[in-house]
Amino acid sequence: STDGRRIAFEVLGGNLYVMSADGQSRVSFGRGEAARFSPDGEWIVFMRTEDDGHHITGSDLYIGRVADGSVSQLTSTADRFEMNPDWSPDGRFVAYDDRGSVYLLPIQ
Repeated sequence: STDGRRIAFEVLGGNLYVMSADGQSRVSFGRGEAARFSPDGEWIVFMRTEDDGHHITGSDLYIGRVADGSVSQLTSTADRFEMNPDWSPDGRFVAYDDRGSVYLLPIQ
């Protein structure tokens, strides 16, 4: 996290977690990859991909509240693979790519 108090990690083939740096508390966000903390440290944005064992067949973005692990889906598109999210410095947008194109998603 931006303040160094928490770390985000994913278990290969498993869930995405946020844990306090001292290891005392851990929150699960379900399946997820490429997590990034918001500038204020209160949220993470991450992706969930689908694959056929060889190629990525879909990807959408999710946002999770660090305090309780609640998750909301940000994108749901069949024709776009929203991947590799990251926050704008002011926390008002999430940037992501779709196989070569870059987009900004407003966060309210």
